[in-house]
Amino acid sequence: MRRIIPLFLLFFCLLTSNSLFSQLKYQEIGVNNAFLEANATDEATFLSPPPTCNAGFAYMASLCPTVSFFDQSTSGSAAVNSWQWDFGDGGSSNMQYPDHLYGANGTFLVCLTITTTDSCTSTFCDSIQIGCVLSGCDAFFSSFPSVNGCPSIDFFDYSIGNNGMVNNWAWTFGDGSTSNMQNPSHAYAANGTYLVCLSIQTTDSCTDTYCDTLNISCITPPTCNAGFQWTFGSNCPTTSFFDGSTASPGVVNSWSWTFGDGGTSNMQNPAHTYAANGTYLVCLTIATSDSCTSTFCDTLAISC
Repeated sequence: MRRIIPLFLLFFCLLTSNSLFSQLKYQEIGVNNAFLEANATDEATFLSPPPTCNAGFAYMASLCPTVSFFDQSTSGSAAVNSWQWDFGDGGSSNMQYPDHLYGANGTFLVCLTITTTDSCTSTFCDSIQIGCVLSGCDAFFSSFPSVNGCPSIDFFDYSIGNNGMVNNWAWTFGDGSTSNMQNPSHAYAANGTYLVCLSIQTTDSCTDTYCDTLNISCITPPTCNAGFQWTFGSNCPTTSFFDGSTASPGVVNSWSWTFGDGGTSNMQNPAHTYAANGTYLVCLTIATSDSCTSTFCDTLAISC
């Protein structure tokens, strides 16, 4: 027996099937569009890769403790336009190929950071060993008679600052005289053996002292001889005294008279009046410009 499907049910089924088919088609199209969009995005990423760069450097210490650094960084299509160096001892540089002077021995971590024109950055670090820095300082000098001849002596500084430079000199010549010159001259006043010392200081605060003995024997000792004469004339008991002293190489610059009766004088050629007859011991003591001293005495009889 055949079933008869009402016409309105058949029409409803057709409408429903068309709607489902449309939804499926739309869903398929949406999936395909999403796939295409994903492919388009992947293709764009592939065509525009992120910028790349790699910092790197080499160094050479042929003039140690000065080290030369060489940039060996690489980058993509962009160029490196910034270099930041850290030398591990507090020093830094913005140069591409810097030189750096190390002030002490040790191991230092050197780092280079680069930046490119497309904003890529990279850092590379490497350790460097410094062992050639000399520490300390050594004071030293020599001496020779000057062109003016002994006892004038020329001193020559031969001190060494192993790291810093010598910038301060302090001399003592052993006779109380001093100097702050690097290469001084000094004239000694007397023969003798003198301890000469030189103390130095460098720009890196190193200090050292060197001493040496210096023998001076070229000076002729000064000589002087006191002497005098006197005369009564017509004024006895007033007596006139006349200095007859001699000196070499200095000159007499001091006279000290005692007349034997308590009277004194500092004049070169004094006169003295005695109050009573008698025999008096008159003495003259002289001193010269080169510190020579001499005394001469003679007796004087007053009977007028």
